[in-house]
Amino acid sequence: MKVSYGWDNKEWSRRTGIRQDILSAVDSGAAPEDKALLQMVLKETRLGKYRDTNKLKRFVRPNIIAVTLHKGGGGKTTVTLNLAAALAAMGYNVLIIDSDSQMDATSNLLGTRDNQEHNLFNAISAGTDIRAQIIHTPYTRLDLVPSSINMASMESLISVQALQGGDALSLFRRCTKQLVEENYYDFVFVDMDKTIGKLNETILNGCTHLLMVAECAVFHIKGIGVMTSQFDRVRAAGNPDLKLLGVILNKVPSKKSIVRIVNAVLDDLQPGLRFQAYIREDEKVVKSQWNRELLSEQKHRCRARRDMEEVTKEFLTRIDTA
Repeated sequence: MKVSYGWDNKEWSRRTGIRQDILSAVDSGAAPEDKALLQMVLKETRLGKYRDTNKLKRFVRPNIIAVTLHKGGGGKTTVTLNLAAALAAMGYNVLIIDSDSQMDATSNLLGTRDNQEHNLFNAISAGTDIRAQIIHTPYTRLDLVPSSINMASMESLISVQALQGGDALSLFRRCTKQLVEENYYDFVFVDMDKTIGKLNETILNGCTHLLMVAECAVFHIKGIGVMTSQFDRVRAAGNPDLKLLGVILNKVPSKKSIVRIVNAVLDDLQPGLRFQAYIREDEKVVKSQWNRELLSEQKHRCRARRDMEEVTKEFLTRIDTA
């Protein structure tokens, strides 16, 4: 049926809503002989013929997006989690790579900060395929490479390798080489820390896009200028194809005079830099952080969920035009 419909495994997954890796295992005969699973796949495949997936974009390689800002506390991790979850809910295959030694993305998705068996440090320190560090989350089509407390020492390890003449700048790119070639994931979000050191420079060298998240506060706006400078340096040093997606304003206050000032500053810094969609201050966001919930799990009338949906729509538009 799949062949007669002209589907590859990615389209098959989008039509059925079943994880692509499960369908690939069924297709290759590697899946366990589970009658209930096969019946479910057959049923959803039949129904999938009538489902429209034309609105979902296809990419020739994964979009690897570094999410960061040279200032903490702006909700970078929260926006990363909710943007990734919104895209996964739409039908995209999404991976989050947690590179922050605070491990907030890891703890939110897994309920623990300690994952010694699978984490980003293992891949970068050994220079091995990052796919071996991927684990599935409770959310369909949303996977994770956890962080580790050892990421705090990565800065010095990269500096030592650079001093010894090694190609430290391409460490992350080498780890993700097979991931890019496989092209399983549509989007890969790297949740970065707020520094501008060698680790973030290494990660940016292996990314396709840079996305910033900021509050409407003076030190956050100053942090945007610092990050755009690093963006220019990375492009000049080895990743000329790196694209700047823009700035998502988070925790936007109700006081319109402050918002107008921030918008004017950003527009003066670079026209088109800020997203037109933004995320307002909302206690539901705070509660979702405490309860380890994603905004996509909130009711449709939830204002924070609607804000995130608008941000997601604009994100997809900017991916096309960046």
